[in-house]
Amino acid sequence: NNEFSNMIQQAVKMKSAQMEQERRWFEKVPNFIQHTLFHGEKDDFKAWRVLPIDERIAKADEIKSEGNALFSERNYVDATEKYEQAGGLFHYVYSVEPEWKKKGLKDDVLRLQHDPGDTEEQQKQIEKLRISCFLNIAICQLKLKNWDTVIKACGETLELDSKNKKAFYRRAQALIGPPGHGGHEVDRAIADLQQAAKIDPSDTQVRDLLDHLRKDRQKQLQKDKGTFAGMFGRGSIYGEQGSSQGAVTEAAKALDQRLNPGGEGPKEGADDTSLETKITEAELLRDLYMRNGKEDEAKDLDQKIREAKKALKDQKSGKLPPPPDFSNPTEEMVKDAKDKFGIDLKDPLVQKELERLSKAKEEGKDLGSLEAEPEPAEPPKPMTPEEKRAAKQRAKERQRQFLKYFIPIAFVGTFWRMYSLGLIQPLMELPWRRYITNFFRSLVSKGYEEEEGDEEF
Repeated sequence: NNEFSNMIQQAVKMKSAQMEQERRWFEKVPNFIQHTLFHGEKDDFKAWRVLPIDERIAKADEIKSEGNALFSERNYVDATEKYEQAGGLFHYVYSVEPEWKKKGLKDDVLRLQHDPGDTEEQQKQIEKLRISCFLNIAICQLKLKNWDTVIKACGETLELDSKNKKAFYRRAQALIGPPGHGGHEVDRAIADLQQAAKIDPSDTQVRDLLDHLRKDRQKQLQKDKGTFAGMFGRGSIYGEQGSSQGAVTEAAKALDQRLNPGGEGPKEGADDTSLETKITEAELLRDLYMRNGKEDEAKDLDQKIREAKKALKDQKSGKLPPPPDFSNPTEEMVKDAKDKFGIDLKDPLVQKELERLSKAKEEGKDLGSLEAEPEPAEPPKPMTPEEKRAAKQRAKERQRQFLKYFIPIAFVGTFWRMYSLGLIQPLMELPWRRYITNFFRSLVSKGYEEEEGDEEF
């Protein structure tokens, strides 16, 4: 039974691999566009796709509204499907093979259909609808933490509108969403947020996230400074490549891999005699390749021999080889950095920092005392007329708020100070006090007399 089960599983894997080869294009299409193939198998959808453009736009708006209602209920999966359906009335995948469900999906029977509309106004409406649907798919998938789908949906949006602020912002959120995101993703997110900030400088959400990522990146650079600096001083490929012995060791490794495929290669610290021996053996193998017509192998081995001879010559003359090129690291450098230091040499941020430290080392600076390179500040952008008016309005409002509280406080403070200095009592003894008192008394007595005269018994 186990043998039969294994055979079945192997057959399924082989069939799946064969089918994947036959639908390479389809597999590269974003899943929310792939799904339009399956939506189109429904009878109502088939009827909607042949409607006149104006009626189709109205139907798409209706489906999109249903998606908005599902989104407000936090039903993000079904809302995504509605947005796929709405945009899929104009941009969709279909098959020219009616029996594709039985025969399987193949690129040669699949087509991508796009209906742009008959008039310029219809084209604008369809484009606006598709942009809205892609952005809504992005926000739904952002809620569901499907980061790759968010990135692709934002990419489709930017294909239609290269200055869409929401697409840049949501793609940045998705890039830093996964817990294991690295410096490369942070750099891409910062680039997207910078584009969004250029489009709308007043957007505080964009600015806050951009500032947050910049600060985090500076902290990470400062944290990794010691690690990067240590890569130049330990017994690793980075330290060796700055010495003649390191170059000899690397040359010996390269020759040994050709002479002994699959072997471990020479150990670090191999002497120059062993390298000379390997050069001799390699020359014999090169000549053997040439006699047997293996010109490509002979040419490749001859290049290795030349490099080994140069390394040996440089060691004897005391000449140092050039420092490692971190902008274009070899696979061995990448593996060595990952295994020994936990550093991703393919990360542009790491490459930039290592190039800076390499240059500092050539200049004889102390790597341990170097500070992380600061983020270049953006030049201030000129304010638009609307921003100037808003700034003036805010200044006036702050002035009104200040006077609102300052005047009562100043009055009370002045009165209290005058009272404490005895300046209030003389004012109460002035002659006009008697006249004011008599005036109020006359008003009171007059009112009393009028009340008595109005009464009836």
